[in-house]
Amino acid sequence: MKTNNSSQKSIIPVLTETVKEVLHDSSSQGTIPLVSKKDTVKPPPILSTIKNEAAWNELEERLTARILQQVQDRTQLILENSLQLGIKTILHHVAQSLVADIKNDLENTLEVVIAHAITEEMLRLQKLEHNLKDNNVSSKK
Repeated sequence: MKTNNSSQKSIIPVLTETVKEVLHDSSSQGTIPLVSKKDTVKPPPILSTIKNEAAWNELEERLTARILQQVQDRTQLILENSLQLGIKTILHHVAQSLVADIKNDLENTLEVVIAHAITEEMLRLQKLEHNLKDNNVSSKK
């Protein structure tokens, strides 16, 4: 790939060109060294010890149990958080509804109590006025 800068006419090789050069150099030597012997990858110890079907099944069961436990823990956490949020929302709505109902009932109760108190006071005053009138009439006779 060439750069667009006219002052620099350098060529940056692409991967295919680099691979061709490596293959050409190694083919002249008669071998293609893709990986050196010191770079060979050794299998992990657990894979080298697993040699029969029973061991594979045991490994599968352990992995399944571990993954299942992780999924259950995560699901339980999500469920608890969701449940807490749902309960919190419901309790908030119920509390608001109860406050409104109690306020309404209190207003109605106060109206009834005040109306009853006013009625009793008016009756008492009427009786007092009637008694005064009766006393005035009897004293004038």
